[in-house]
Amino acid sequence: MPKISKASEELKRRRAEQLTQISGVIPSLESCQSSNLTNWGKFEALDSVLEGMYEEIEKLTKKKPIELATDLMVDQVNDIIEEIQKLITDDDYIKKLKTFVPAGDLPELRDVLFVLKQLQQGMKRFSEKLEKEKQQVDKLLHEALVVRIALELFQRDYRPSHGLTFVVETREIVKLSGFKVPEVPSPWATKAFGEGSFDFNRLDYIDIEDYFKLS
Repeated sequence: MPKISKASEELKRRRAEQLTQISGVIPSLESCQSSNLTNWGKFEALDSVLEGMYEEIEKLTKKKPIELATDLMVDQVNDIIEEIQKLITDDDYIKKLKTFVPAGDLPELRDVLFVLKQLQQGMKRFSEKLEKEKQQVDKLLHEALVVRIALELFQRDYRPSHGLTFVVETREIVKLSGFKVPEVPSPWATKAFGEGSFDFNRLDYIDIEDYFKLS
């Protein structure tokens, strides 16, 4: 049985440690992806209600801007304010919005429309934030899954005789991945050791937890 060199032992130890690290990162990214999807669903439902409400109040306001809203209108507007504030918790302008006091004087239609417009603008900002978050988490999760598969292939196929230049081909990663986008992202692909292989050298120069942290 060939003697395993210290360099090979160190390489195996490092890859095992990296596999543990990346396996710990992925559940958090998957949770963020799921949360983002849930928030999109809530956003779309509220945005549809808000759009319909705004259109109706706008029509009435154009005819009689200083006419008072009805009790039903106030109740509905208060509900949408509260629901949007539950969804959007980090927007200062949305936080500052107050519901209309049901027991007080009814607001004029133009005031109701003004509040609805503020809600629309807040929802627009929130949708932009959600989209940015989605793109980031999808990208990082895709990369993390690529890294994990590459490390699993290393664990499965590496032998001391392969030395320190063991290659995991990108086509093997794609074959095992089942990705909707069948490719290894360019930062992790190299042609240094063949037609296309995973860039372990890059992996060795990053902090896995820091690289895959959502900003």
